[in-house]
Amino acid sequence: MKAISFLFILLTLSGALEAKWLTCYNDVERNFKRINNQPSALYKYSPNKIFGLVEYKLAITNKVGIDNHFQGLSKTDNAYIISGANFKNRSGDIFVLQNDKVVNRVRVASGNNWHIGGIQASGNIVAVSLEPYKVENQQKFSVLQLWDFSNLNNPIQIRESQIKNLPSYTPAAGILRLGNGRYLIGQLSHNFELYLSNSANLRTGIVPNSLRTNRVKIGGTSFSLIRQCDGKVYLITFDNDEGKIPVPVSKGKNYATLYEVGHEESLGKGIVNFRQIDRRFFYCKRKCSFRAGGSVKNLGNGSFSFISTKMFRKYASGKIYIAEFF
Repeated sequence: MKAISFLFILLTLSGALEAKWLTCYNDVERNFKRINNQPSALYKYSPNKIFGLVEYKLAITNKVGIDNHFQGLSKTDNAYIISGANFKNRSGDIFVLQNDKVVNRVRVASGNNWHIGGIQASGNIVAVSLEPYKVENQQKFSVLQLWDFSNLNNPIQIRESQIKNLPSYTPAAGILRLGNGRYLIGQLSHNFELYLSNSANLRTGIVPNSLRTNRVKIGGTSFSLIRQCDGKVYLITFDNDEGKIPVPVSKGKNYATLYEVGHEESLGKGIVNFRQIDRRFFYCKRKCSFRAGGSVKNLGNGSFSFISTKMFRKYASGKIYIAEFF
């Protein structure tokens, strides 16, 4: 009897541990439709001496921020993270936001592949795209990196899972942990590409070839790969229809687009057929821009919200804003 009870406790603990890292949502399509099209909450983070005086500001002395603005946003288990690129020193950084302030700045890119794009976290694993933007006389290939942000003070790159020689235009990357423990990695380019990790341990690397897809044109500057609790995988892209107007000047309309990817058990066994399900417009009211970053946030009850940030810090206070759509 004691042995049976002990076994029951072990199984219960095992299920609890699995539930901790396995994020899923009850009804993705319904959740997508019910989210308010205006932000319901606004969070402000003090710069905490992390930035230079006009860095990441819409300032004339910063060339109105055309080549120095935020690029992506996501949420790890313990903090918000925002990506940003700076042409002046050819650098790409991820900023860690916690307890109402910016607590760390992590240099993830420099040199040729300095331009960091949209990002996504799965637990504490963060997918990052690095482009060779405004670089001449060199081979122009993008790189996709995975970083472990379990230690917010000292994140570690998982070098074994780096994907090289991607198209020069690769504005965003994303990642999702599947029910079998493996990871699905996404890369937004002229075509949307998907990769699978070799195992649940990212140190064992990525399957070399991307999954076969139906090559549907998918736009956006950020995206989130998410999983329904029945194993169905979805993709949500975020963008702003500002067109060719310079990024810092235009406000445009923000929109999110929902695609069905397929059931996780079918991934790698045939062609992935992306199917657009819905598209909705959202209104930031000067509080955010999906061009600066849009992402899905897990609410912990089988549902999700959207989060977005502004392209720049507030000019006077230097604070960073994050808006949330419930």
